[in-house]
Amino acid sequence: MTLAELRAAMTRHRRQGFVTVLSLVVLAIAVTMGAGAKRQLAPAKITNSRLHQSMNEIDAFRAAFKAAAPVEDARLVLPDSLDVSVPHDLRMSMAGQLATRAERAGLSNVRVRFAPADSAAPPPRPDFLGRTVTVGDYTIALDCEGGFAALLSFVNHVPAATALQRIIASRSAKGVSYHLVFTVLEGDASADGQHG
Repeated sequence: MTLAELRAAMTRHRRQGFVTVLSLVVLAIAVTMGAGAKRQLAPAKITNSRLHQSMNEIDAFRAAFKAAAPVEDARLVLPDSLDVSVPHDLRMSMAGQLATRAERAGLSNVRVRFAPADSAAPPPRPDFLGRTVTVGDYTIALDCEGGFAALLSFVNHVPAATALQRIIASRSAKGVSYHLVFTVLEGDASADGQHG
């Protein structure tokens, strides 16, 4: 078939030729778009598979979970970081923790000393899982210097076995100095074998 015969055939069958060319263009576009969509769908399938796997693990955990009996709840022991009291023997350790936390918060010239019980009313004693907690017969006095933001940061991170009972701020040549008095909550070390 020559070029002239092809032109003659196209002229006679113009409509069929146009539809054939249009169909081929649409087919090429569809194949290209389908291949791109398939490439983009692969990560979504992987994510979907991971989500289904996680859901199956959660369902298996829920099916195997049994609530603790009341007897087991009574034996609950907290880690040191959540303990609300400290044995009297560890008061030096508590004073050291307060000094370290004050310095980490950005306070300077930190000095710690033990003082007699403060004249202010002691904080209420917590009743925590049947443990006996008492207010110590001493306080920890902490003197330091620094900014108010550092002081707030320190006060927000004091150990749970201490309670801020008094705070005095005064202006000094170097800035602001603070005097803080902490009450210490004491517990019996032999009650559950823990220490703060």
